[in-house]
Amino acid sequence: MFRSGASCVCFLFAAMAALVPGALARAGQWPSSATVVPSSAACRANCPTTGSPEIQGEVLFPDGSPAANIPVRLDPEMGGGMMATAVTDSGGEFYFTDVGVGNSCTLSLDVPGYQPVRRSFTTNAMVNSEDIILAPLRGARESNGGAIVSAEDLRVPAKAMAQYRQGLLQLGHGQSDAAEKSFQKAIHLYPHFAKSYMKLSAIYADQGRFSLANRAIQRALRLRNSSSQAFGYLGYVYAKESHPKKAAQAFHRAIALRKSNWFAQLELGRLFYSQKNFRRALGPLHAARRIHPQFASAHLLLYDDLIQLGERKKALAELDDFLARFPNSPETPQLRKVRAALAAAIAAQR
Repeated sequence: MFRSGASCVCFLFAAMAALVPGALARAGQWPSSATVVPSSAACRANCPTTGSPEIQGEVLFPDGSPAANIPVRLDPEMGGGMMATAVTDSGGEFYFTDVGVGNSCTLSLDVPGYQPVRRSFTTNAMVNSEDIILAPLRGARESNGGAIVSAEDLRVPAKAMAQYRQGLLQLGHGQSDAAEKSFQKAIHLYPHFAKSYMKLSAIYADQGRFSLANRAIQRALRLRNSSSQAFGYLGYVYAKESHPKKAAQAFHRAIALRKSNWFAQLELGRLFYSQKNFRRALGPLHAARRIHPQFASAHLLLYDDLIQLGERKKALAELDDFLARFPNSPETPQLRKVRAALAAAIAAQR
């Protein structure tokens, strides 16, 4: 799978001072003209390689169906930041970015007919996943027409969630084999764990084990058939399997379900970029960077796309934004040299 790490940035100057970006990605992942810090799609949308971590989760009714249009509040404790509110999408998913590391937070939501939810936790450096299954008030009927069942019967068991989070941490450290085992253990403990199937699908796709990848993502879709996140993973599997038309359809479906799905926007842009359709890549890449500005790869892929389109001044502005946001990134020293070369090339053309 894509991993961020020490990368090489080089510029090649041809006659007439034409600037061509060199490869940041490992050989075989991108054309030699790509200047992209590879993003980890298996932890994607889940563990930024640079910048602040995030909180994501799902709100579900007791029968397992998604709870859409539910406001979820995030309250930092001890004055650790501003209160924020996210509204669940059609798949019941919510998402907060830039939450910081080591901050004590409380997630809360109040849905008529259901017990109030209050969850306190401390943010870590990776993904903070908080899935919530609503428990009906005693004597209440379900607002979505389902039968009343105990939330405990459907809640992800603590041991399964621990394995899932362990897998996320392992992915963040590039330990895909260990992560695979953790997600498998989570599924063994809780066979309806859709997110673990999604993670496995990406791991299998990165390894070229496409039959397993397809089996895993189809299982996730059966469990969450209106999940934007699941369709994003489906697109990722199709893209790795060299089915660009199917991949684009899946990414578009993910975006239709949730426009704020920055991963689907990023991967759709990446798909168009790989096809050298740079103009078409521009829209989703802009969207990905706007939605999740703390994800380094979104900036650099957009920068590279602008270079390919000959939009050097806009590319320089994008690179300046990256350098301002990520002064401590491992790529920053080399990218400062890239920035100086690009600025000199622009000045020479005046």
